[in-house]
Amino acid sequence: MKEIINEGIGKGRRAGGVPGETEMYLYRTNLAYDFATFDVEEIRSKREARVNITPVNTLGSAAARYGNWFVLLLGLGVAVAMAAMLISSKVTLNEIAAENSAATVQYEAAAKENARLQAKLDGMITPAKVEEYAQNELGLRKAQTSQVSRIAVNIEKITEIAATDDGDVFVRINNWFDEFLEYLGFE
Repeated sequence: MKEIINEGIGKGRRAGGVPGETEMYLYRTNLAYDFATFDVEEIRSKREARVNITPVNTLGSAAARYGNWFVLLLGLGVAVAMAAMLISSKVTLNEIAAENSAATVQYEAAAKENARLQAKLDGMITPAKVEEYAQNELGLRKAQTSQVSRIAVNIEKITEIAATDDGDVFVRINNWFDEFLEYLGFE
């Protein structure tokens, strides 16, 4: 029996004596109770009504029997596919990173080689190196002063400006129109 102390009023016992019924306690006090809650026959009839309810047959069809397994397997398949795609993408990223690092190493080596060749080229283009290459490789020699001929050039003005004949008004208009067309690019 369950005993409860109700603020020092006294000890109580469970009503009705039926297990699972409403948790109502009787106390040895003069307080009023709703005795309808203690109607044992009504409580039993409600309990039997709940027991007599026939459950719906959910396992009657094949879809109902195997549907949950199908959904479970489908979800498992989707999860495995997603995990495979994730692993595949990680492998691809690792391969690309390896290719990138190899290309970076190759680029740095080419940049060092380019700097070395550029320094070598800069050293070869000095006038002394060019003269040495011309003498040793091509067999050229410096010209002697006796081999140099001087050429005299006429430095007078060769261009002559023709005298302008303004003529009459019609010639000037014609000349102006020709100059205007030439300015526009038609002639």
